[in-house]
Amino acid sequence: FGLGRNADGRVGFVIGGGLAGRMACCALQELGFGRLLKTSPWSPGERSFYTIDLDRSCREKLGINISHDHREAVRVELVTGGLCGAWNAAHAGDPSLLVGPGDLIVGVNGSNGDVTRMLELLGQDRQLRIRLLRRAGGGG
Repeated sequence: FGLGRNADGRVGFVIGGGLAGRMACCALQELGFGRLLKTSPWSPGERSFYTIDLDRSCREKLGINISHDHREAVRVELVTGGLCGAWNAAHAGDPSLLVGPGDLIVGVNGSNGDVTRMLELLGQDRQLRIRLLRRAGGGG
């Protein structure tokens, strides 16, 4: 880095989160940066995890449009019906459990951090336990 261990008057800036973001913060702290600024899609105080269980044994569609360019997660863009629509209807009394646009699928059947694997599981497994992350004000 060429900074030695005397960077106390400098400000470090970390973009992103996950393991790479945590490692970058640790490295900058180790170098003695006096202040760290971090940015990510959400802050720790604004997130809420929830889990849904879906049964695809009848091969019904999940009923969500997704995008998967979000590194370690799959983003729900739209709930179109199917199993997720049925889940939402069955849990209408508890908004904290409703799947909605902007929610991030962060785990499928115990697999997390690997979008390719999560997409495979969503497409092939008949019993799905899906862990989602909702940002404050999102979803539902």
